[in-house]
Parts: sequence; C-alpha cells; structure tokens
Amino acid sequence: MQHLSDRKAAAVEHLHARRSVLREQWGRSRPFHYLIIDDFLPKDFAETLLAHYPGPESGSWDKTTYNHQRRKWTKNSDFDGPMAEFFELTALEEFRSVISEVTDIPGLL
Repeated sequence: MQHLSDRKAAAVEHLHARRSVLREQWGRSRPFHYLIIDDFLPKDFAETLLAHYPGPESGSWDKTTYNHQRRKWTKNSDFDGPMAEFFELTALEEFRSVISEVTDIPGLL
C-alpha cells in the first residue's frame, strides 16, 4: 500500500466514514445517479487548497471564450504544494476504492 501523508489519510478516512450515507444518496438519485458531497475534504485541507488555488490574474487561466466556457484553468501537470496533494489524493487506490464502494462502479481509474 502506498504511504499516505497525514492530510491525505484524513481525507480518505473522512469519506470512508460517510460511505454508507453517500451510497444511500447515490442509490436514491434520479433520473440518473449523481452525488453531491458536502464537506468533500476535511476543512483544513479544503481551506489550504483554496488559499493556494490560482487567482484569475495568475496567467494560468485560458481567457478564450467558448459557449459556456470562460476563464478555464488550463494547467494539467507539474502541480505543486496543496494542488499536487489533492491530485495525488484523487489518484490513490484507497480514495478510488471508497468512491467505487459508494457508486458500485468497480475498478475506477
């Protein structure tokens, strides 16, 4: 098993502890399955991520206007700090396993 930082381990446990409620919500959603997860991340992780999220003046936003697509963040690699930690978290098998259990979708990549 991959070594988890304290913050990533807390985030996985945060979701894992609520998996039964989330699974029930997933099963009740209509007309198709969807999930709204309030407090998706532990508060300290979410606040740190927000504090490091690039502002519109950062230069990493695409200002090309398409229908319903304005000011997109276009960076897709070489993340650092909390952004890297978030993407590492969502790639962890432990994280994907909880989401698979909630949604009953096996083998999420």
